[in-house]
Amino acid sequence: MAVTVRRAACTVGRTAGGTLLKMSIPEEYSQWFRGRFQTMKATAWNQKTIEEFHAKKGRGVGMWGDHVVLMTAKGAKSGDLITTPLVCGRDGKDCIVVASKGGAPAHPTWFGNIKTNPEVELELPTDSGTETFKARATVVDDRAERDRLYEEMTKIWPSFADYQRRTDRLIPVVRLERQRS
Repeated sequence: MAVTVRRAACTVGRTAGGTLLKMSIPEEYSQWFRGRFQTMKATAWNQKTIEEFHAKKGRGVGMWGDHVVLMTAKGAKSGDLITTPLVCGRDGKDCIVVASKGGAPAHPTWFGNIKTNPEVELELPTDSGTETFKARATVVDDRAERDRLYEEMTKIWPSFADYQRRTDRLIPVVRLERQRS
């Protein structure tokens, strides 16, 4: 069943594949809406994980436990904001994610999005709930550093090792560096 509510500034819809919220608001009001509403598209699987992340405040999510981050990036082609749950590790204050796509021959769509639009928003679990902040995504180009971080990520999600063996491409590692407000 689809439910749509239309008001002057926004359209909210719920479909079988998840929730879509699009809005057009004057820039002077964007601060008020930020954090309350956002444009979001997600697959049914990702939407389920996002809902679980929010219900559990980022703790004990699916088979990944406390190692999930929600990354919202601007679509390279669509320009829409797209939220993707990702397995996340830490390197100092930075978040580390892997563009594995389960060892598929091609990179995941979100990887192309962050290469085109590296400014992202992250939502991470904290001791008292979740925290949302802006970050900049950069691909780890140094091979030794990439290999070190990839090895660390296999300690969090052992399947990453199998994913690399499954594909001919070098699976990218991405550093998400918090930006100052």
